[in-house]
Amino acid sequence: MSQNRDQNLARRILETRDRGGYTLGSIFRWNVRGYAVLVVYFGLVIAITAYLSYWPVCMAAIGAVSGCLLRDVGWIRGSNKGWGFTVKVIDWEKVQKIADGEPSSEV
Repeated sequence: MSQNRDQNLARRILETRDRGGYTLGSIFRWNVRGYAVLVVYFGLVIAITAYLSYWPVCMAAIGAVSGCLLRDVGWIRGSNKGWGFTVKVIDWEKVQKIADGEPSSEV
């Protein structure tokens, strides 16, 4: 399980290198299940509280889901600011070996 996780992470970081940094689309694509849960959960809370006219709770839920999305956008922007340094210090040969399926403990 750990090797598969390492392999997926290595593939993602190689994809990020090829793109020149993180993009909003790649982050959403990689975390589609988490965002689906977020949308369903908060969508239900917002719909139910709006139907029941609990406007303060409805607005708080809208604020919470907006905050979650803005947090991720901020993380992407911050990560991209240091991306040039990250590219310099990563051993890309090791990352490629892990992405190709070689066990990370042997790399």
